[in-house]
Amino acid sequence: MTRLEERVTAWFLTPSPAHWAVMGRVGFGMVVLCGSLALFPWWQDLFGPAGLAGVDTRVRLFGEEAVDTSLSGWLRLDPIRDPALTWGLFVASVASAASFVAGFRTRTAGLITLLIHVALVGRHGQALNGGWPFMLHQYLVYLLLADCGRYASVDAWLRCRREGGDWLAVGDGPNWPKRLFMVHVCALYAVAGFHRFTDAGWLEGSMVFVAMTYAMYTKWPTIEWFSLKPLLVFANWAAFVIEPAAVVLLWVPRLKTVILALLVALHVGLEVTTRTGWWHYVMGLSLLVFVDPALLSQGWTRSLTALRTSRDTGAAASA
Repeated sequence: MTRLEERVTAWFLTPSPAHWAVMGRVGFGMVVLCGSLALFPWWQDLFGPAGLAGVDTRVRLFGEEAVDTSLSGWLRLDPIRDPALTWGLFVASVASAASFVAGFRTRTAGLITLLIHVALVGRHGQALNGGWPFMLHQYLVYLLLADCGRYASVDAWLRCRREGGDWLAVGDGPNWPKRLFMVHVCALYAVAGFHRFTDAGWLEGSMVFVAMTYAMYTKWPTIEWFSLKPLLVFANWAAFVIEPAAVVLLWVPRLKTVILALLVALHVGLEVTTRTGWWHYVMGLSLLVFVDPALLSQGWTRSLTALRTSRDTGAAASA
């Protein structure tokens, strides 16, 4: 084996600390859980048989031939005609996502969460604001491949009751799902970032200004954005540079911290000002895979130490 082959094999296959997978399980699971709960008031309107583009609605308009009973139709929940089944889907979505967050029967819960999410996106992806629904299920696949429920989970607690050990301690896990995740994130920034070079709005420096003055996207339609146009032009060029640069700089150890900070600032700023659903939460969580594993490990250890010290202090005081 050549030195290059050895380095590629080590980079891709050598086990690494699994903190990113544990944090990703909780974070992405919470996005699905909170996203489902947020849709509760409109669940039947979006996914029910009599709802928007629902099967009953289409049958009234186009007849029974409008019902898609093929495999793809069932994967989009198209033929479901009982509202009770639609509510059952809501309960399953919430329960599986909560179980995934807690790490109980993690692989089963994660698979159910994934399948329901794919079905809901297939049925009404446009109702889940922003592009995040179309990439979240891919991130869930990486987490399942990384065995994200092995540590700091109900599954780990049950295993440690039988075998002993500290269920909150996080050890190593397979590295190749993390590497695939990293490549995927960079590919996303590449597509989003380099598209700006062919978009007249970005090249003119006006894209952020237009977004802020468009009621569909801005969270602050009452602000007089014209007076802030120079600041928005600066934000346009900052985003224009940061996202394409991330494709390269996320792999440069000495510059990775800087570009991570800029990306987080970018997503926080956009979350505060624009309506893009859960997009920036998903993107912020995805950046965890680029954080130095040693930093995640140190932060995790300090948090556990503080938690246990607080618990022991409370127990001593009550005694």
